[in-house]
Amino acid sequence: MSAGKTVAAELDPQKVMGIARRILAHSIYDALLVLTPSRGLRAGLYLDVQNAVTKLVYSHFWAQYLHDGRGVVKRRYKQWLVYWPDDRGMDPRIAPIPHGYPTRRSEQKRLTKAQFYDALAQFEDALNRGVPSPVIITRGPTGKADGDPWLTSTGMRMAEDAASLRASTRVATMFDLHLRRGEKSSAGGR
Repeated sequence: MSAGKTVAAELDPQKVMGIARRILAHSIYDALLVLTPSRGLRAGLYLDVQNAVTKLVYSHFWAQYLHDGRGVVKRRYKQWLVYWPDDRGMDPRIAPIPHGYPTRRSEQKRLTKAQFYDALAQFEDALNRGVPSPVIITRGPTGKADGDPWLTSTGMRMAEDAASLRASTRVATMFDLHLRRGEKSSAGGR
């Protein structure tokens, strides 16, 4: 481009704001992926874009329990509480789920009577051999669990700062590419 010539382009302010909003949302999404403590939750994080509102959503129903913690879990009348350690291949309630862990409440399953008695046999066998049990069966309540609040104001501030930096880099790159395209088209398509 020779000196003295300028390249002018008309930009629709609403389109520019929409692009900037999407770039910022994607940048915050990237930053939240780093903050999210669970691989399952990272896989379930998505952007929900509706008109002028963009939401970052964790699809897993249990995200709030991991973030905020939960209270004591008690058994219902004449029921046992049955847990497996984090080995998802052993828990028959979770094993059939294709993605390995329930994301919706409808995917939560109850043990059948046969599955309960099989777990009870594993529990008793481990007790008799004096080894750690692959399954935990109890009548007593479990204690409350503290949360891991990764979406605190400090965490969100860190995500916003990282997103702002990443977004400004993306915007600068995008405008640089568009200006170069404008230079080529005004210089005869070279």
